[in-house]
Amino acid sequence: MAAHRRYHQPFRDCGDAGDPADTRPERQCPDCLPVRRRRIPRAMTGTSFYGSTIGRLRAVTAATVIATAVFVVFPGIDLAVARMLVGSDGHFILAFDPFAHFINSVVPALATLIGVFALTGLVVVAVKRVPFYFLKGRDLVFLVLVLSIGPGLIANSLFKENWERARPSQIEAFGGDKVFSKAFVISDQCPGNCSFISGDASLAFALLALVVVWPGNRRRAAVAIGAFGVLVGFVRMAQGAHFLSDVVLAALIMMITILLLQAVVLERRWGVSAFFEKIAGKPSSSRPLDR
Repeated sequence: MAAHRRYHQPFRDCGDAGDPADTRPERQCPDCLPVRRRRIPRAMTGTSFYGSTIGRLRAVTAATVIATAVFVVFPGIDLAVARMLVGSDGHFILAFDPFAHFINSVVPALATLIGVFALTGLVVVAVKRVPFYFLKGRDLVFLVLVLSIGPGLIANSLFKENWERARPSQIEAFGGDKVFSKAFVISDQCPGNCSFISGDASLAFALLALVVVWPGNRRRAAVAIGAFGVLVGFVRMAQGAHFLSDVVLAALIMMITILLLQAVVLERRWGVSAFFEKIAGKPSSSRPLDR
């Protein structure tokens, strides 16, 4: 069936068993009753949630470029938003809040739990050759790669350890002794575990990978995880730990990571399917969207 044919026909062909035009119950056969339209699985059409993976990747990449340009050209946005989160006592409003510290502890614990779940599932799938709950082996590999590459390599190892951007509470404008630096501009104001990009927000928004493999209502799952990411980002900003650009760009970079890995791991685009088939010694006959 072609990928663009999203629905099955609304009526079955009865042949001589009945007349579809005759609506009397006694003249209807089970095969000629109207059938409920059934959507073809998203894996067969290359779409999930909103539009195609490549279309969403282009949109998020464009949004990242625009956001970066805005924060670089107008760096005062970061300072203005941070200033709004400073209380009358001169401290950031959630600097000593117990709920904020609880959120800080929940995020890495939740990400670790999901990572352990995915690794356990990989072992089960490899040994028993059956799906782990609703997840196939490729889904589990996808989750592990998103958590390790996104928050692990990109956020912490690449950006936080090399961009050396001082946190809001550390700069002169808010009582510190460090100099403010723009987003995406490498500085020398922080020796390690720096402000750009937000590690906690990266972990929270990386959980959007669950939406890709979620079997239920993906829209609700995306809204719930997105709201959680916004909460985490706000808490970190209100603690004086991150600027607005740290959180926004963390979210966008994690989305790009998720979409790239979805295209490569789940949909096997850009020749990945043929590459694995060549290694396995099988002819390249399957479509890149087969799962």
